[in-house]
Amino acid sequence: MICFPGAKINIGLSVLNKRCDGYHNIQSIFYPVTGYFDCIEINETDSFEFTKSGLPISGNDRENLCNKAYEILKKDLLLPDVSIRLLKRIPSGAGLGGGSSNASSTLKLLNDLFGLNLSNIALTSYASHLGSDCPFFILNQPAYITGRGDIIEPVGLDLKGYYLTIINPGFSVSTRQAYENISFSYKKVDLKSLIQLPVDKWKDLIINDFEKFAFANHPELSVIKHTFYYSGALYSSMTGSGSSVYAISDHLLKLPQPLEKYNFWQGKLN
Repeated sequence: MICFPGAKINIGLSVLNKRCDGYHNIQSIFYPVTGYFDCIEINETDSFEFTKSGLPISGNDRENLCNKAYEILKKDLLLPDVSIRLLKRIPSGAGLGGGSSNASSTLKLLNDLFGLNLSNIALTSYASHLGSDCPFFILNQPAYITGRGDIIEPVGLDLKGYYLTIINPGFSVSTRQAYENISFSYKKVDLKSLIQLPVDKWKDLIINDFEKFAFANHPELSVIKHTFYYSGALYSSMTGSGSSVYAISDHLLKLPQPLEKYNFWQGKLN
């Protein structure tokens, strides 16, 4: 069986405070990007096998979230051996949730392949043990995210018909360092209300708290964002803790030559 795990973008990202368990309380809007995807194929086999191709993935294979998703179900449900093939197109460490999407898609694919009849609630519970962003990708619908990223509330945000441009600069921003250098958002921002405004009103109202640290250490990210606006974007932001920067527009942006050197994706939102 084959599936195509998509990416996500953060529309606004506020870090509110640090929790007693070491995580941070956040608020954000996650929006799925189904047109920008990896590919996973899983089949039953006589011995377990994991192979990967495409863009590089850091860490050893046993630590890959696809493997961890298989192991967490196998432990409870005694699954047979499988082969997992992962084709990576979404850059790792890019703020696009590619690894988390892979994990949750593996859970869903195994559920279908072996007729496990796990509900979305059960799948979400398993996903929560794999990573903070993983539960979102079970339903993969626009959502207001709070807690450490594990509290998911569907929101009525429809960007269908808008164009999305994503640029990945080819390097990662350390999530650990980003959190260590964050300035907490003590001013309460009502993201659920702000996203109901027209997209061209978001620019000065919806922000990503991680941009201050990321832009100071990687000025090219700020240049990308400002160039997006110069090129006609309605809204632009870094996603997650970086390093990708995206633009939402009402037409397909023509990228100026300085941006064409980067890895980029463009498409229409669903």
